[in-house]
Amino acid sequence: MPAPALVINASPNPEKLALYADRFLARADVYARRYENRWTGKSGWTPAVVGGWRKGMKHESVSYLPLTPEVIKEQFWGNVFIGSYPLLADNTCYFLVADFDGKPAMLDALAYAKAARTNGIPAALEISQPGRGAHVWVFFTEKIPAATARSVGTTLIHEAMVLRGSMDLRSYDRLFPSRDTPSGAAWAT
Repeated sequence: MPAPALVINASPNPEKLALYADRFLARADVYARRYENRWTGKSGWTPAVVGGWRKGMKHESVSYLPLTPEVIKEQFWGNVFIGSYPLLADNTCYFLVADFDGKPAMLDALAYAKAARTNGIPAALEISQPGRGAHVWVFFTEKIPAATARSVGTTLIHEAMVLRGSMDLRSYDRLFPSRDTPSGAAWAT
């Protein structure tokens, strides 16, 4: 498949959506939605399900909503915040994300991105929602075993610690995919 044309801020929306679809290849049968509890002030992510996710629901008793082009458009318009599940049924993935949260997140994420660049691995850095963290994305040209992707990510964490000197993993949250293989009911998410 040929690489998409250069997409910039002024590019037409269909080109932006095509680039997103080309890069963020993940499970299409389910996606996550961000929630904010107005009573407790807590926020997080839940699987998108028919009728909305509620506390105490069992994964086997819900109908998951698929990740469709319409859902992606809603994300682009800022109507919803979605997350994807990069671990595919065959234990592979198309991308790896390192998640950093808290005060030292940006400096630690920059060290991670520098470790990637030092190893010839292109990495994209983004400020994460709601601005108190960072993600570092590594996209693969083809799907690879999730175990391999996570091994690369773990190596980059260790190298970032050396580069940063004072990085003690307080800001490092996790890698996505978060597992090498699907497991039981957790596979639903």
